Amino acid sequence: MYAVRTIICALCGKVITKRMPAGRQYCSVTCSRSSPHLQRRTGKIVICQNCGKAIYKQLSLLRPKHHFCSLKCANQWQGRNKTEHSCKICGKAFCWSPSRSRQNKITYCSLACRDVDPERRDHLRRMNVKQLTMHPNNLERSVYTILDNIGIFYERQYLIGEKFCVDAFISSLGIVIQVDGDYWHGNPARFPILTDRQQKRTAFDRSQDAYMQACGYHVIRLWESDIKRSPGQVTDLLHSVLTQS
Repeated sequence: MYAVRTIICALCGKVITKRMPAGRQYCSVTCSRSSPHLQRRTGKIVICQNCGKAIYKQLSLLRPKHHFCSLKCANQWQGRNKTEHSCKICGKAFCWSPSRSRQNKITYCSLACRDVDPERRDHLRRMNVKQLTMHPNNLERSVYTILDNIGIFYERQYLIGEKFCVDAFISSLGIVIQVDGDYWHGNPARFPILTDRQQKRTAFDRSQDAYMQACGYHVIRLWESDIKRSPGQVTDLLHSVLTQS
């Protein structure tokens, strides 16, 4: 209950008289916050695992096996066993943990350096071509069968200008044939309103076509629905274009 009382501050010794609750011990909030509050301490003093400094930890924070006085000390202790390496691209020194070093080839300091490595890009290109060549889908196999029946020489999964891997390339005629899935490439006959993903893909297809046309190639794109529903028309189209070119 509040009443006019006179107390001696338990921290600074100042005598004050004012209206206050029973049991008040400090003259101000500053003294209250600066006091040890021993009656409230349910934790204990622990030693920082990194620098050896003694620190007080609350009871709720005593579960971890290791304790640290600051985030800096925690990070230093966490990285105590890291090994130093030099980036293949920029030469910058960087550190990796032993577990990460065992699982990965230590080469780059960042993803940016990794992505600009010409050797890695060439390796990924070769792997992509190999994967596409080894596993043609049903649509591509259908078109390859049509081309085989026409009897014209073509190359499967051919790399154009070290940039784009096309489904079929007829070098004698300079013709590129691409087989497009209705959904992924945004066939306007089936999807009048394209999703963001389809819009990005169609924009990429247009830029790809523009590049190949600038290289002097004629691009023929075949839709999934046409190959499945009207294979005869697709055959007639290819036969007409390839035999009259």
